[in-house]
Amino acid sequence: MAWPVVLSALSQTLLVNLDFMMVGWLSTDALAGVGQAGTVLTVFLIFCVSLSFGLSTAVSQRLGAGDREAAGRIAVHGVLFGLLLGMVLTVLAWLSVGRTLGLMGMEPAVEAQALDYGRVFIFSLLLAGPAAMANAVFSGFTQTRPVLVASVILMVVNAVADWLLIFGNLGCPRLGVAGAAWASVIASAASLAYQVAALLWRRQVFELSLPRSPRRFVATAGEVVRLGITTTAEWGMWFVGIFVLTVWLGPFGSVHLAVWHVQMKVQSFLMLGIRGLSTANNAMIGRAHGGDQPRRIGLWHGHNLRLGWLSLIPAAVLLLGFPAAVFAAFNIDAAELAQVAPPRLLGGILVVVMGLGMRMRLV
Repeated sequence: MAWPVVLSALSQTLLVNLDFMMVGWLSTDALAGVGQAGTVLTVFLIFCVSLSFGLSTAVSQRLGAGDREAAGRIAVHGVLFGLLLGMVLTVLAWLSVGRTLGLMGMEPAVEAQALDYGRVFIFSLLLAGPAAMANAVFSGFTQTRPVLVASVILMVVNAVADWLLIFGNLGCPRLGVAGAAWASVIASAASLAYQVAALLWRRQVFELSLPRSPRRFVATAGEVVRLGITTTAEWGMWFVGIFVLTVWLGPFGSVHLAVWHVQMKVQSFLMLGIRGLSTANNAMIGRAHGGDQPRRIGLWHGHNLRLGWLSLIPAAVLLLGFPAAVFAAFNIDAAELAQVAPPRLLGGILVVVMGLGMRMRLV
């Protein structure tokens, strides 16, 4: 059940790392600026992804109780709620991102790069809400291959658009970091288009139905928020720790910021590959709740906790054992690395913060 989601998680995080590698060839300021803007925008993406767990759980519970019609109705309501959520988050980001970046104490050159990237990437938030909810629907129905296909589309389109728009290849305008942001928007639109088509193709199998009354839609939105708000709060607290450390590093200069953000990207890539396995666990937990099977609920929660701790090992070994090789892939050379406090120290701090966040989310 989980292997397509594992590959999906790897492809999505590989996509971010490819973006970062390409931006790294522009300058260290560009690398640091994109990392800073990404940190601020992550808070908005957290709402999309974490609340989508509420929809996946709601669908799984209905399937566990044998009510497939209700599962299909909630699935459609949830995707529409995701569209509304994306609109709200886009407006909030537009009003706050520039001001927030201005308060992070960056060097002027880094702040300029962050603003160029952030002002464009904001538009991808409009698509992030329905995309996350569509993935939750497929996961709830344990139809995870469309999640993989959507991620492959996202990765391929984004990589090609990056190459065209960042560097101005094949006659395209050379947009720099703004080109990386536009590539993400274009790729998100292509991936969402596939997800919608895949849902329509399976509308009879999933018994999807449009909202029949505003009251039902509001009730579904309320249930999704209720089931997902705990995860949202826990992810939010974890993000606060990352954000505080990022702000603290701001005045130290672009090289420190670049090293920090590279380590975050590598950690996320290796961690999410293993954590993707927990998608199957989440679907089974929801079905166990719907079928009133407390022993199986405990079993799947135990699997989630073990997977969470295992997911920290690969990046810890790579970041703490071979930091120079990691940073060379992002065009950070040994001379720049020598300006930074021991990279193993930053890597160790990151692994500890990730571990604490993992413990909070899974327990």
